[in-house]
Amino acid sequence: DPNDPLARAFFAARQLKLPARVHGDLFRAIHAEGSLAGNPTEGELAEFHSRYGVSATAFVAAMNSRTTAAQMRLARRFIEIGNINGTPMLVVAGKYRVLGATKQDALRIAAQLAALERAERRR
Repeated sequence: DPNDPLARAFFAARQLKLPARVHGDLFRAIHAEGSLAGNPTEGELAEFHSRYGVSATAFVAAMNSRTTAAQMRLARRFIEIGNINGTPMLVVAGKYRVLGATKQDALRIAAQLAALERAERRR
């Protein structure tokens, strides 16, 4: 959804070069602590991200920027091309959708595919 505030917040945080830990902190705030709603508003997300040294106004501007809109379109295209129909879903090198019998099996397969891709790129 191009209007998904959580997805737009993800791209805005990257655009503003906020620390990588912000994504885990946001997940914990929503799912573990319950300090943020599961469907936070743009304003609530801006307030949350202001803890990382960016103003809420700047964060909202980044969420609504052309750069974020372009990243949202690319993400949508990746989802459609990769036939991503849920989470979690592992995709390696943008071309292998990994399905395993167990989580560990999927991780093992993904690691093997990543190794093959690295070897291919070295050629």
